Amino acid sequence: PSTSATPSVEPNAAGWNNEDVTVTLNATDNQGGWGIKKITYSASGAQTIAQTDASGNSVKVPLDHEGTITLTYYATDKAGNVSDRKTLTVKIDKTAPWVKSTSPSNKATSVSSSAKISVTFLEGGAGIDPATLNTNNFSVWRSGGEQISGTISYDAASKTVTFTPSSPLAKRTSYRAYIRGEGGRLGSYRDFGVWDKADNTLSTVPEGKVYPIFEYTWIFSTGSR
Repeated sequence: PSTSATPSVEPNAAGWNNEDVTVTLNATDNQGGWGIKKITYSASGAQTIAQTDASGNSVKVPLDHEGTITLTYYATDKAGNVSDRKTLTVKIDKTAPWVKSTSPSNKATSVSSSAKISVTFLEGGAGIDPATLNTNNFSVWRSGGEQISGTISYDAASKTVTFTPSSPLAKRTSYRAYIRGEGGRLGSYRDFGVWDKADNTLSTVPEGKVYPIFEYTWIFSTGSR
């Protein structure tokens, strides 16, 4: 017999899904054969399924755990012939990234004029899409409305994005930093906001609140050095 696996939704270009996936396993026997007796499947990784026999030539397997799941399957026909084992890898990340911490911290004072501004994300799934980290989505403004020029860098290991000002910050001055979430998209192009590789936009809902806002903000001020 021959087998195939068809997921209910295809992964994005990065290989991730941000919703549950149901995989339909199908088996067919050769022309003139006795027909399919059963499909056998199991799963390992983020979701484990013990080896299971499903009678007939089709079965749906729901996958809903976040992480990387390997689905193994094969079929047996009524004559006892067994197909080759096949595998399908499904990666699921349904959780939006969050801002874990910032540097300087919110309402920090006496910050050095040579300081860099950074954000560390809480993101345990697909990882932040570095293409969405730019000076439109992460910006620093001087009190009075002047945007500070600078460059963006990202360290995937620490999940930290850093804004490096083009020139030292002004002394004894207040600043406000913004990192944007809840963005819109045009097709697969992220035109606003920080996203992870599974197409989850950065969550900016304040702690203890239920309404969304469109950016995470914090303030700090420099000292005399």
